Amino acid sequence: MTDINTRFKDALSHYPQVSSVHPAADLFPMIEDDEFRELCADIKDRGLQQPIVLWKDGTLLDGRNRLMACHVTNQKPLFNRYDGDDPLQFSLSANLHRRHLNPGQRAIVALKVREMLQPAARERQGERTDLKRRAADISANRRESPQAPAPAKVEQPAKQAASEQRKTTAQAAKATGASARSV
Repeated sequence: MTDINTRFKDALSHYPQVSSVHPAADLFPMIEDDEFRELCADIKDRGLQQPIVLWKDGTLLDGRNRLMACHVTNQKPLFNRYDGDDPLQFSLSANLHRRHLNPGQRAIVALKVREMLQPAARERQGERTDLKRRAADISANRRESPQAPAPAKVEQPAKQAASEQRKTTAQAAKATGASARSV
């Protein structure tokens, strides 16, 4: 028997308006077995009640399970487009309260969110050239004046990186409702 991800990729190929799956949609596990059969039965009996959401670029942002169920039951899916600027927050908002995740699953989602947030944190961190200039200025001042004050404490890049890591972890924990310790 093929796994759910293989079957989903096959189903996805039948919907050309969906270019791919957005990473934010992959934060949450696909439903399986009885839960998936119940979703299929509901969609077959009542039709798709909640549209599948695509982002501006056509990536699937929310509704992987519903799309798969529509494919399995030969129902025509409905699509809406999310034109906002934060697909990660949209996906978290759409799924955290709707899905019944246990604390372990929330922690896994939070770890994935942290991974998604890290590139932006690194970009914000950048290279602190102002610190190098400040240290050089302080050193030059000390040579000119023996009474110059002691150099100000300059935050080291490693400390700054650790600080950004803590902030990213706290953001991921807050966004998912998980404990920062589990992230």
